[in-house]
Amino acid sequence: IFLDIMMPGIDGYQVCKRIKANPSTRDTAVVMLSSKSSTFDKFRGNWAGCDAYLGKPVGEDELLTTIARFLPGARKIVESM
Repeated sequence: IFLDIMMPGIDGYQVCKRIKANPSTRDTAVVMLSSKSSTFDKFRGNWAGCDAYLGKPVGEDELLTTIARFLPGARKIVESM
């Protein structure tokens, strides 16, 4: 799941905590993708349980590396296109 922090009604940190607290979704990879990229924001993302944190703008290589981390076959598919 790619999750932004700033959303109406509930922030991404709270959504991530709920995903990770639920036994049926806790193993789902959550990647925070946000323009909020300070050290404190990254700490809060880790504390909420995210598996990776990317600051916007994100480079193509960093994005593909992150996707490949959770979907190992994804980079091969993209490179073959």
